[in-house]
Amino acid sequence: MRFVVSAIATAALPALLAAQTQASALRPEQQLAHDIYKELVEINTADSVGSTTVAANAVAKRLRDAGFPDAAWDSYVLGTAGLFRGRAE
Repeated sequence: MRFVVSAIATAALPALLAAQTQASALRPEQQLAHDIYKELVEINTADSVGSTTVAANAVAKRLRDAGFPDAAWDSYVLGTAGLFRGRAE
């Protein structure tokens, strides 16, 4: 039985390594989407200790960096400090 498990593991290892290599070779737009998603997931937005304002500001920064003018996405931002009107800065 040990031999069978060992043989299966040995046979599967190259396939697993190849899959990992393919996953790490992302196209530029895929890498950007990954980075944005990763940034937002890492922001703590839990009610008790987190801040949705931080996440909103991160999205606003990404929009600015992408070249969207502030007037194009003027919005309300609701965060732990309450409701205020203006640009997420």
